[in-house]
Amino acid sequence: MTEQSDGDAELYRHLCEEKFNGPVWKAIAPILTRYAMQVIGSAMCLRQIDEMMKTTRVPFTPTTHELMRLATDGQYRTDVLGYAVAKQLARFRLAGLDGKGWSPEGGASIKTYFVNGCVIRVIDELKKQREDKDHDGVADAEAREQVRLAACHDPLSQDSVDPAAVAIRRSIIKEQLNTLISADQVIVWGKASHWSAAEIAEHIGITPAAVNRRWAKLKAEHDWISRLGGEGQ
Repeated sequence: MTEQSDGDAELYRHLCEEKFNGPVWKAIAPILTRYAMQVIGSAMCLRQIDEMMKTTRVPFTPTTHELMRLATDGQYRTDVLGYAVAKQLARFRLAGLDGKGWSPEGGASIKTYFVNGCVIRVIDELKKQREDKDHDGVADAEAREQVRLAACHDPLSQDSVDPAAVAIRRSIIKEQLNTLISADQVIVWGKASHWSAAEIAEHIGITPAAVNRRWAKLKAEHDWISRLGGEGQ
């Protein structure tokens, strides 16, 4: 196994030993939640969520209207994503307690495994909306609270600490992002969302060093990117 998979295996062993109800769970749950909110939220904004859905192998194709609404309607996107992540966090915990959760033999990191599950929950939610059914409300109170806290870290969230800074970033990023190629969009969004170079690299399939080189070049070439401030340094 790789160093990362060894670390994930050790982490998951601790989660199982404390039955997903101790200090390790309390530390990892918000990390997984924020990561999923950032990765899937950016894919929705960049209209790339359909590509993530394909990797789940669930037979579902989002409509043009669904993709457009997820990309442009911030409240709708927050509602769908919040439901999906809260539901998956509860499922992740229950599957672990039942001995049917993540395994290093699956080949995916814990973060990737969790994100893939969240994407399936997004599909579930869109299916429910097509059928005009109410939510089943399975996501527990703790999971919903983790999602609420994670939303505060969204670079475009209305709940961020500095509303003026949020408004500026919202205007700059949304206006200019579509002028970039797909990989550069993810790099800029990821840096604005405080992702590490390694997290961005995993998302687009290049090395962390390549992410940092491209980020430096983007800042040098685009004044609007350099004006994003101290984020993603």
